[in-house]
Amino acid sequence: MLWTKLIGNAKKLGKMFGDLRDAADESLKDSMEILGEYIVAETKSAMINQTPNWQPLSQRQVTYKQRKGYDSRVYIMTKALYNTINYEVISSKKLGDKGFGKGYEIKVGFPRTPHPTTGKRLDKIAEQLEKGDRARRIPSRPLISYATPIAQKKFNSNKGNKPLGLFAKKSGKIISSFRGGNK
Repeated sequence: MLWTKLIGNAKKLGKMFGDLRDAADESLKDSMEILGEYIVAETKSAMINQTPNWQPLSQRQVTYKQRKGYDSRVYIMTKALYNTINYEVISSKKLGDKGFGKGYEIKVGFPRTPHPTTGKRLDKIAEQLEKGDRARRIPSRPLISYATPIAQKKFNSNKGNKPLGLFAKKSGKIISSFRGGNK
């Protein structure tokens, strides 16, 4: 009888540790999702408010945009870039090779879909604006690289966003359910 009870408890304990491992992984991914949302929000804010100190558009470009009825701000012509910026949290084996579970990375950017007006891929338009193009005399206008450190600072100011804070909530529920089942 004692042996059966010990084996039963060991199985429950093993399940609890597995659940805790899964909760730790989920907490890390959830935290990265929150950071992705922060970066997208900060990037959109920079577009709308034109907060980076970008070199202004050329007079030729301003005249073209006015003539066509487009928005005169940098990165905003038809709002196609604004409306399509997104992020994706990707599982990365390379980051998880330390034996502590999965690693994750965030990719923030624009889709490869064509711009509704020009037909040029949105990701290529954004890349050209971000890096600039000397041949076409387009100055670099950093956007995602500008917004990311600001978003990270805002993200870091809230401990509830971090994996450990998220894990504390999840693990508390797991442990209390284990304790409840062991009475």
